[in-house]
Amino acid sequence: LRAAPGIVGCGDLARWPHPDGQGLVRLEHWTNAAEQGTQAARALLAEAAGAEPPPFQTVPYVWSDQYDLKIQVLGWPGPEDELVALQGSLDPEDLVETRRLLAGVVRRGRLQGAIGIGLPRPLMLLRPLVQRAAPLAEAVELLSQGAPGPRPGRAAR
Repeated sequence: LRAAPGIVGCGDLARWPHPDGQGLVRLEHWTNAAEQGTQAARALLAEAAGAEPPPFQTVPYVWSDQYDLKIQVLGWPGPEDELVALQGSLDPEDLVETRRLLAGVVRRGRLQGAIGIGLPRPLMLLRPLVQRAAPLAEAVELLSQGAPGPRPGRAAR
């Protein structure tokens, strides 16, 4: 987020290194801009104190309300990741009927993200687990301890 000494940027125009070393990324969503504003202030304060600013680390979060349905995405889903139903079902007919799904985005057995449809609270419980790429089993255990919604379903690619 630091463009040059004393100059920082945030929001849609800011790019930063992808956490997996996959080049530079940017996210065009207001939640990201708000988090980057805090990071920009930290960077300027660190520079003024002669210190190295901490790297920008976030769990990307975007959402959209489509009529009465909230759709949310956490993390960095990739094309090779596996989707695992944590609550609800990945079956399209079931999804049309229930209008609820919480799917884990899994890479090598670890949680890289989550996709939620109609289940905003359970999805946000997963944010700290996505931050540290926790094992999928940990997400299943957390959700079994009280997050409302249907029980885990099938896995699909």
